[in-house]
Amino acid sequence: MLADWLAGKNRRVLVLTHSSDLVKQNHAKYLMTGNDAGIFSAKLGKKNHRHQVIFGGVQSVVRSLEKFDQPFSLIIVDEAHMVGFEGGSYQKVFQHFYAMNPKMRVIGLTATPSRGKYRLVAPDNFFKHTIYRKLTKSLIDEGFLSPIVYGAPSVEEYQLLGVKLNSMGKFNQADIDAATLGQERLTRAICTDIMANMYAQNRQLCMIFAASIQHAEEIVGYLPAGLTEIVTGATSQGDRDDIINAARNGPIQYLVNVGTLTTGVDIPRCDCIALLRATESPALLSQIIGRGLRLSPETGKEDCLLLDYGQNIDRHGEAEDDLFGQLEDMKVKEKSGDMTKVCPECNNESGFFARRCKHNAGWDGEMCGYRFEFKTCPSCDTENDITARYCWHCQHELVDPNDKLSRAASVGSAQNLDELPVIQTVLMPHKKDGKTLLRADYTVQADTKTLVVSEYFHESHESPFVVMKYRQFLKDIGASGTVEDVLEGDNYQGVERVTLKKNGRYYNVAKRHLGQPTPVTVHKKGQFQWT
Repeated sequence: MLADWLAGKNRRVLVLTHSSDLVKQNHAKYLMTGNDAGIFSAKLGKKNHRHQVIFGGVQSVVRSLEKFDQPFSLIIVDEAHMVGFEGGSYQKVFQHFYAMNPKMRVIGLTATPSRGKYRLVAPDNFFKHTIYRKLTKSLIDEGFLSPIVYGAPSVEEYQLLGVKLNSMGKFNQADIDAATLGQERLTRAICTDIMANMYAQNRQLCMIFAASIQHAEEIVGYLPAGLTEIVTGATSQGDRDDIINAARNGPIQYLVNVGTLTTGVDIPRCDCIALLRATESPALLSQIIGRGLRLSPETGKEDCLLLDYGQNIDRHGEAEDDLFGQLEDMKVKEKSGDMTKVCPECNNESGFFARRCKHNAGWDGEMCGYRFEFKTCPSCDTENDITARYCWHCQHELVDPNDKLSRAASVGSAQNLDELPVIQTVLMPHKKDGKTLLRADYTVQADTKTLVVSEYFHESHESPFVVMKYRQFLKDIGASGTVEDVLEGDNYQGVERVTLKKNGRYYNVAKRHLGQPTPVTVHKKGQFQWT
């Protein structure tokens, strides 16, 4: 939207990222505005450098700076945590374009504002100011991301909690391999557990994160042929595109990868994440879990199941935590010994975030496994992880009746919301089955929450009722003509209030109420106006 807005003001915008997959994905999203944009990526076989808006791979751009002889007003960096602190490809690109336009601005977007153990934004860093921040928990609470369900693996996990860091602050790959490779019985049991959870909870797609290529190949051997694919750094671009498309649309149910689908890849159908690796980075953990948080109402997705067989949650805390603020300070205290838990069974200390005691207890080296907090299954009396939704033993649903009552009383669960005040209406084109529909997005105030609900209108349809609905909407806002005519017009009067009706997890507009006119914004080709 930023790029489209500036393009409408005859300004040039460069959208940079480190991955050709993201270049292609972001470019496709931008085309939904109805405007054109160029791609500059050697891997994608395109080097457009004259367009007003260009989506580029940073490595391709930095190698061809001599081609870029026109200034940009704005550079947007997607996955901005990849920008180095000094030197590097991004800095060379910035310097080249600053020389042509010293007033150029650079905006970075990221879900993980850190690089290794360092914060991305600081007075001495390239990014000096945080303009806007939104935490995962808030996005989940407000319905922009899918909720996370923490599964309780019913088998032993890879013993990765004690793996040491090397001088570079990374896990030693030899130690990781020793803990994950050649573990035929354990890997087979983990894969069986993943399949059992997928079947019992009617899940659609599980993204499985492996520790190495050899480990990934072992995992694939224990999953159903025909429903399983693997993506590694050696996978060709064509095969990779085919696999990701099959993961988005089916029939793939298990997508195994090694360090390649951790950042930005958009597969909304994914409703299960299985971690069969360890990561020393809370930023990387957050990115991995984020692959399962995309909304997908068209597939009936309600939440994302997280199965951690690499002890990452015990190491870093839960995904909804602020991994880069308060949590960072708490981890310092935890390492100093100020914040620990003492196991009443074996008297060993565990980290503040531990939900189970991982220490060995007894001569045979078995894990203690004491749960500091747990839910007791009402069906079989088995202890489950405090965040588990289903019992790992009998698969009984573990839902607190009070939680259900709370949800029923909330705005998000009310069956009808009557005459909510409309703050603003946005009109835009919507493509469906080769036809252009008129889409109206209403921003409404519901108690202390702000909701956005949409209506879609056909100007021609086999159903007279659908056409009548379109004509009535035009009458309500003072418009006329085709969808194209409406989008070319202006000075419309928005409805004062709308009544919403519950439809699954979402709301439909049941009735529009006229009265005091409210602002209407028209998303026109080449520009976007805010009121």
